[in-house]
Amino acid sequence: MALSAIDQYHLNAAEGWLDLDEPVEAAKELEEISFASRVDVDVLLLRCRLYLAVHKAEYTFDIATTLTTQLPEIAEAWFYLACASSRLGHNDVAATALKKCFLAADRDDRAPEWQQRALDARDLEGYWCSEQMGI
Repeated sequence: MALSAIDQYHLNAAEGWLDLDEPVEAAKELEEISFASRVDVDVLLLRCRLYLAVHKAEYTFDIATTLTTQLPEIAEAWFYLACASSRLGHNDVAATALKKCFLAADRDDRAPEWQQRALDARDLEGYWCSEQMGI
């Protein structure tokens, strides 16, 4: 089910606020999304990002775990699971999730993009390095 135009507007606005490092405003936009659309994958993925931004890794962990169980082909869910696991000290889970992120991304020929994101993510320092990419 696709998001309605108004829900998509609020999702885009929330993403914009997060890009501007304004998580409170992003949360307000997410609250404007209709109840039925709050379980949309894109909404849940943005919630993962928001919860990491406000240091609620346990919430990201719960959402990302559910997403990776139900939709293992989504690289972004594995990425957020890796980040949240790292923050929570679940190092084995973080390493495994990051590998699964790359495998999922490789199916769409997007592995280099996700590898770069892993390099850029402070949460994932020590799990991935430029030497592994051949940079």
